[in-house]
Amino acid sequence: MGLVLTSNDICKNCKYYQALYTKRKMRFKTLIGHCMHHEITKRNTRSISPTAKHCDFREQCEDNTFERNVSIRKEISDMRKKLTQILEILENEE
Repeated sequence: MGLVLTSNDICKNCKYYQALYTKRKMRFKTLIGHCMHHEITKRNTRSISPTAKHCDFREQCEDNTFERNVSIRKEISDMRKKLTQILEILENEE
């Protein structure tokens, strides 16, 4: 497995890009990232150019924003139902 540090903009939308973060106050900030493609080794790191807009291994990552939003909405709805049940139990104890 490769570990090529990169901060190039071409990598940010790549399927194999793994971002590294730091926490500042209450937010996370992207520092840099690295390529997780299985063919990247110390010998072929020249395939990723930090200055050019080219990478032999680049693949566009899938846009799963809609599916993620649906999943988040479902989880929030489930939490709301559970919290409503807990509230009813607490109100009945009084």
